Amino acid sequence: MLQTLSQYESIREKLLREIQGLSEQQLNWKADDSSWSIAQVVEHICKVEDSVLPLLSLSLAQSPEFKQRDLPLQQLIPDRSTKVQAPSGLEPANRMWTYDSLISLLNERRHRTVTVLTGITDTSLLSVTSPPYPHPVFGPLSTGQWMESIPLHELRHIHQIEELKQRMDENEG
Repeated sequence: MLQTLSQYESIREKLLREIQGLSEQQLNWKADDSSWSIAQVVEHICKVEDSVLPLLSLSLAQSPEFKQRDLPLQQLIPDRSTKVQAPSGLEPANRMWTYDSLISLLNERRHRTVTVLTGITDTSLLSVTSPPYPHPVFGPLSTGQWMESIPLHELRHIHQIEELKQRMDENEG
């Protein structure tokens, strides 16, 4: 569990470094009408993290009979060569964000997540339980795999933020 929390923290620090020092205009800049802004990407990260927490509780309440599949989530989730449409309800709103409001949102969501994770007392259930809902891309995952997916999803979107910053720089140049 400590390794999981350490991964969550190191990836969050990377995200914070990516958005640090960006102006409100840069945070809310969109390459085109169909693209998300950096702020919207951060909002989406928070929505996904928040949506997974109830699944973890549901998972641990299931019978410990789940057969975990061997999936290379560490490679699959951060890979941006395959585009994925955000599930309904997990898309960001069309609103303007300030840096401080994004930081507040990130901190609030992460506090909830750490509270849930540190409340898991029987880690032996993580590989043999699964929520009654499949992952939208990978299908049925174990509770532990769902937990692993949160920081990997964030890493995927850090790559997206890096791409957006590059496009923003090209647009200004």
